[in-house]
Amino acid sequence: MANTKQKQKKGDVSMKLLLHVCCGPCACYPVKKLREAGIEPVGYFFNPNIHPYKEWETRLRTAQEFAAKVKMELAVDEHYRLRDFLRRALNAEETPTGRCAMCYAWRLEETAKFAAAHGFTAFTSTLFYSIYQQHELMQETAAALAKKCQVDFYYTDFRPGWQEGIDLSKELELYRQAYCGCIFSEEERYSKELRRERKRAAKERKRLAATEGTGNK
Repeated sequence: MANTKQKQKKGDVSMKLLLHVCCGPCACYPVKKLREAGIEPVGYFFNPNIHPYKEWETRLRTAQEFAAKVKMELAVDEHYRLRDFLRRALNAEETPTGRCAMCYAWRLEETAKFAAAHGFTAFTSTLFYSIYQQHELMQETAAALAKKCQVDFYYTDFRPGWQEGIDLSKELELYRQAYCGCIFSEEERYSKELRRERKRAAKERKRLAATEGTGNK
């Protein structure tokens, strides 16, 4: 199926849209934006990337809290899939695209499958709100999965509303997390040793690039 992008007229409720929700705060602006476009989304929580268990549980409860406060229907996959995620992530670490590409594909594919199985016209994700994720890669992945699952991908770049979404989440008094979700991102967020190692590696790459550039003259 072809991608859809802002083709629905305001007030037209013919589109039944499934919105993958990675967390409550990230859903604030997308839901507002979609409703302004005349679209009433149904949320879908499927996030096996979130660890540890208490963090996953907190984000699930926060997504449910958000949905209740804004009166949005929310479907939830309540299975905690730590072992499945780790098996996939460790294998993906050895690939050129890495674990994040695997994570995007897994969550978006499950969303597309759920949308197709439950009569939705299209799907999208609050992942397209984040200024930290690989936006173009996610867009390409979602478009490919739309064709595979025979359901439209409704693309909207929600990033312009980044600060507005933050403000809305604070107004709703939602729990705001400090890292992306998986244990790898937690390490990257808090490990001083890892940050030092990455800085050293970056300096070494610059040094080698400068050396190669000098040698080519």
